[in-house]
Amino acid sequence: MHAIFFMSLLNSRNLDLVIRTHARTALSVQALGIEPIAMGYLVIAPGMRVGEVGEADVVAREDLAGAQGYALAAELSRDALDLPRGGLR
Repeated sequence: MHAIFFMSLLNSRNLDLVIRTHARTALSVQALGIEPIAMGYLVIAPGMRVGEVGEADVVAREDLAGAQGYALAAELSRDALDLPRGGLR
């Protein structure tokens, strides 16, 4: 079985890294029978090169509520779509 990380950079200002690339490739991933492994990625300060390349609104280290908010939003979005934890099947 083949699998691919279907990663979303949750705090990117670049929507291609948040959802657009996923939308463009989802049908191909499904048609090829590749198992998507959903992964939310969050850039925490100082962010450094990853934050720059990913155009991230970097979350401050002490901003626990901000980080939790991103994590919960990702979880609720998945639940709203009624997706299993392992992604699409």
